[in-house]
Amino acid sequence: MAADPLEHVSLHLGAIGFVWLDIPIDIVTRLCFRPIKYLKYLGWAILDLEGVIHSGGEVVDDDAELVPSGLYVYVVEDSVASATPVNVKVANKRTESQTQTSAREAFRTTLMRRDPVCIFTRRLPIVGLEAVHIVPFARGEEWLQAIIRDRTYSAMEDVPKDDLHLNHSVNGFIASLDVHTVIGARLAAVLQTPNPMLSHDDVRQQLHPRWERDHHYPKDETKHYIFQWLNFDGYEPDDVTYDVPNCMLAVFSGDPQQPRPSPLLLHYMYGCTVLRLWGRNVDILANNPRFAHTPPPTARMLGPPQTRADYGRVNEKREAARSNASSREGGDYESNEEEDGEWHRTESGAWQRVRRFHDFDAVQDLVLELTLRGKPERRRAIEAEKEEWVSNMRAWVAEVNSSGVPPEDPQ
Repeated sequence: MAADPLEHVSLHLGAIGFVWLDIPIDIVTRLCFRPIKYLKYLGWAILDLEGVIHSGGEVVDDDAELVPSGLYVYVVEDSVASATPVNVKVANKRTESQTQTSAREAFRTTLMRRDPVCIFTRRLPIVGLEAVHIVPFARGEEWLQAIIRDRTYSAMEDVPKDDLHLNHSVNGFIASLDVHTVIGARLAAVLQTPNPMLSHDDVRQQLHPRWERDHHYPKDETKHYIFQWLNFDGYEPDDVTYDVPNCMLAVFSGDPQQPRPSPLLLHYMYGCTVLRLWGRNVDILANNPRFAHTPPPTARMLGPPQTRADYGRVNEKREAARSNASSREGGDYESNEEEDGEWHRTESGAWQRVRRFHDFDAVQDLVLELTLRGKPERRRAIEAEKEEWVSNMRAWVAEVNSSGVPPEDPQ
């Protein structure tokens, strides 16, 4: 089944020399039965445009075999300028965040209702399971919304487009630590079938030995989710796949009413991953008019986020304080931000104005000090993350001031 690991083919997107992938034939043959259709899938996942494979100016049949050192072109019906290409930076290697743990815990709890065990290996919670974000948590909500804004949202999705957000269950699944590690390192990805380029029968798939097909896997499952190795990182493939088998089929053994992972997000991340591994001249994609550029960095605030309702209550209290002050002082009350405060009645019955504390940075430092007292390792991790963000923000502001054009966030 396996080909010579040194043999490659090149897949050019739209035109020769534009953007191309240098693809190991050995990897492709381990994943699918029809490699030409797999090349079509790669072009579609990256550009979000349907097309066909050409070689030597002729259309290549879907059942043809790959020719070592062959040059293939993914030709789209429309102009490549109408594509919505992936931003490979979304697939930056997974990073751990020490903040917003409550949101991540809620995300995990939601996923566990659908995925009580690892969806690929059937490992149990007692041996350690992790909640995997498809679009990484570190990329943030703004980036996810930029991704889905213009990409094709098909009938295969289980939730309306407007309902999709970073911590929705369709942006994740439960997996064992080893599966999460290799996906986060961009050595593997999850393929969803059927899609516009591949059917179930085009790709290799198998249940992990811990799953029993007749008992656990529903025969009428319309969507398949398949774990695929894309890079063995210099190790012998047989050694790697002994612990984490290739082409594992996912099983969702929990609540069947819970929505499945989003095909759109999985296809997007698959395109990002193969560009990271095999892509050449990738930066050209950023010139496309529909390219989703990296959002500017945003401050990470400690504590619960404020909503519009929170700000509304603050304004209501402020107006009430001004009204009380005006009635007590017998005249017009002039707003002064330096003297802004709230009125309180003391035990003696007298009214006293208590000034608000506006130094929010100092408040955050105080909360951090009280919360992390006796937890030096956690404190150092959060302070290091804060210092890194401040450094990145200063560099970003400096570049904006010097060029007048916002650069991309280097996260």
